[in-house]
Amino acid sequence: MSCRFVAIAAALVLAVVGCSESGAPTTPPNGAQGRLVYVFDGDSMEVDVDGSVEEVRLIGINAPEENECFGDEARDALINLIADRDLVLVTGSGDDIDQYGRLLSYVYVDEENVNGRTLAEGNAVTLQGDHRYNDEFAEIGNLAAGAMLGMWAPDACGPAP
Repeated sequence: MSCRFVAIAAALVLAVVGCSESGAPTTPPNGAQGRLVYVFDGDSMEVDVDGSVEEVRLIGINAPEENECFGDEARDALINLIADRDLVLVTGSGDDIDQYGRLLSYVYVDEENVNGRTLAEGNAVTLQGDHRYNDEFAEIGNLAAGAMLGMWAPDACGPAP
């Protein structure tokens, strides 16, 4: 797939969904301020929110676990994106706590949606569900897969057998 096609496809997504450069929706005005404490994997972390450490799960995406193909790369990419940065946590509609007690959230850095950026870089897959960016995330994830970015690269988990 040519770089020109990828650039055109990315520009189309940005125009359609009104997003930031990564293709991720930009931040709504309200959310809790926080700082990263620890990253478990490419879609879950601990965040200090007003002196209380919350376990946070990114809404709408699923990244590989540390013992799975591309798990370390997905975790490292999330660390590089959010470490030592001011975070804004915005909860979705409905139940904001998952079955493991984690706060389900969109996380923003400099008004960029980290959930969508993670998808755009090929570090996670889209989870279909009832959340506000469901359609945008599906499109972003499809573009990353089509462009063979991140985990979608043919050699993402080493050479082919």
